[in-house]
Amino acid sequence: MDTGNDNNIIDIKRNAPDKFLQELNEINRSKSTRNRYKSILTEFVAFLNNMGEHPCNITDEHIKKFNTHLKQETSQFLEIESTTNRLRDSTRAAHLSLLSAFYAWLKGENVVQDNPARRVLSRLKESEDINIEDEDRPPHELEEMRAFVNWLNSPFHRAWFMFLLKTGSRRGGAVNVDLRDLHIDHPVYEHLLDKYDVTLTKHVANKPDSVHIMNDISEGEVVRGEERWCGIKEGVEVGRTVPLDSELKTVLLEYLLARPDPKSSQPCHPLFFRANRPNHGTGSERIGEATIDKVLFGALEEYGWYESGAGK
Repeated sequence: MDTGNDNNIIDIKRNAPDKFLQELNEINRSKSTRNRYKSILTEFVAFLNNMGEHPCNITDEHIKKFNTHLKQETSQFLEIESTTNRLRDSTRAAHLSLLSAFYAWLKGENVVQDNPARRVLSRLKESEDINIEDEDRPPHELEEMRAFVNWLNSPFHRAWFMFLLKTGSRRGGAVNVDLRDLHIDHPVYEHLLDKYDVTLTKHVANKPDSVHIMNDISEGEVVRGEERWCGIKEGVEVGRTVPLDSELKTVLLEYLLARPDPKSSQPCHPLFFRANRPNHGTGSERIGEATIDKVLFGALEEYGWYESGAGK
């Protein structure tokens, strides 16, 4: 294994998993997130040790064999009790995604040249070795989705559904977006930022027409001085910045013009509010779970895509 002469690279290679977990701690990833990474990395390193291999010197074949291990073997650190209690495809995909994030970090540190975990995971999904489709959730064609979006008639509903569709965000990602995470290149939005004294984050400040979706926020965790009621499960990356197309940009501006001012107790200035109108002049708060359910179930039931009582 070529270590070169860079002392930092050599230091990382001595114990790459621990260095990665240390990095997660330094960027304030939650304890539950770090524990998930630690569990899968411990299992992966133990698996490689049995093969006499180092985690910084692997190929696609090692990832493929580890995938087979997850499917078939009893795994001490992942608490798989027997081969009859195997990981679900979605869980196996999540574990391989964690490895992908690990190797993405190593690549960014110039420790490795590529990311075999990301490549193999993509191929496993294509070959349906990992099948995470849910038969109870039939897909809708593009024209069906267009018809649904055109049917929506309130600025809030259009903004909420379009945000989910265009960004691919889960509801937790959308709920936790603050104005500082959103950069709309338009005078109206610039006026709002000035009005609320909001400074854009480094993720979007130099990226007009983009939104940064945070990741790995646990329910009840305090972020930016505010306790968040809804966690985020956006995958395993630190977060992602998504471009806004003209359609999403327009509906977000329409919604921002129609919504009330936030409460003074909402220093983070959430994008999506609990209600379209403030109560007793006190302003609005970040959208809550009851409102989300009402929005989702109400609109979909009225449109004919949901039956009352069917569950989430």
